[in-house]
Amino acid sequence: MSELGLIEGTVALTAIAHHCAMRSQCISTQRPLGRRLILSHTLIADLLGQNASIRHERGERYLTIRIDHVGESGPSTYTYQLLSARWKNIHDDDSDSELLLAIWPD
Repeated sequence: MSELGLIEGTVALTAIAHHCAMRSQCISTQRPLGRRLILSHTLIADLLGQNASIRHERGERYLTIRIDHVGESGPSTYTYQLLSARWKNIHDDDSDSELLLAIWPD
């Protein structure tokens, strides 16, 4: 739970080689992405490297994720505002700078 509401979790995406015609790979997920997610810098870099996402800078940082297959449905696009996450562990005061909170900008 965050001050912005319930966090749905992380993103489970799969890259499938030679699945779609005219493409070297496509991106698939079992269900639609949620409104508030946890994303790692590593996952974002992988998505950017696979041309499955675009980073935007408009005063704030935004990330658009393009998914070719959402469950049994066709393609879908999700845009999130990226916020640095500060996680408090009950055992120490370290924050995990590897993680970002991604929210749908309303």
